[in-house]
Amino acid sequence: MSIAKVNAEDYRDLAQEYGVQGYPTIKFFPAGSKTPVDYNSGRDEASLVEYVNSKAGTHRSVGGGLSATAGTIAALDSIVSKLTGSNLDTISEEVKAAVGDVKDKYADYYLKALGKIQANSGYVEKEVARLQTILAKGGLARSKQDDLTSRLNILKQFALQAVGRQEL
Repeated sequence: MSIAKVNAEDYRDLAQEYGVQGYPTIKFFPAGSKTPVDYNSGRDEASLVEYVNSKAGTHRSVGGGLSATAGTIAALDSIVSKLTGSNLDTISEEVKAAVGDVKDKYADYYLKALGKIQANSGYVEKEVARLQTILAKGGLARSKQDDLTSRLNILKQFALQAVGRQEL
């Protein structure tokens, strides 16, 4: 997804083609469509971010970072929420079955995390601490920061929902 700023004074033909009458005018073009949807909501950052997230399926927060739901997959979180120490194998099988139906780049991370949890009961706490340290240092490219934040959000699903630990 991309967001573009067009100066209608410089591109009068384009402004006329899309019916731009006043400034600023905000239009949303759904994927694959050349027909825009007029944006008529609030002009503050929070309203714009909420609108873009709802239309584009993104998980941005005000300021450009990721929200606490970025990377998480509701269908997998539902399965993970049933996790207790005694049913790791059962939950792992359910997640494996569900991952095949989910077309998301973070679906496999749920499986990887489950495997690590099975091998080491302290994995979630250690990995959360590691990721938080890396993110706190800063200096990461936006894409790397987004990836680590998404992974952290997924791990928090294991820690908070599944295992019932205190908020991390």
